[in-house]
Amino acid sequence: MTESERIMVERLFDAFNRRDTGAIAELCDERMEFFPVTAEALGREGPYVGPEGMREYLSDIARVWEELL
Repeated sequence: MTESERIMVERLFDAFNRRDTGAIAELCDERMEFFPVTAEALGREGPYVGPEGMREYLSDIARVWEELL
């Protein structure tokens, strides 16, 4: 992993932990597919796609968990 990739991953984890949807969307490609291990608990069968998918994911987890890091 390059230094710039490492920095991007760190930024994404930080934004996720803060539930900063804007920062997460900024880091996600439109074609990105996210398959979270928590999908079953959320009742989701398919992936979350792109920045809008990440917004949906954050909304879904907010309904289920008080905290998810």
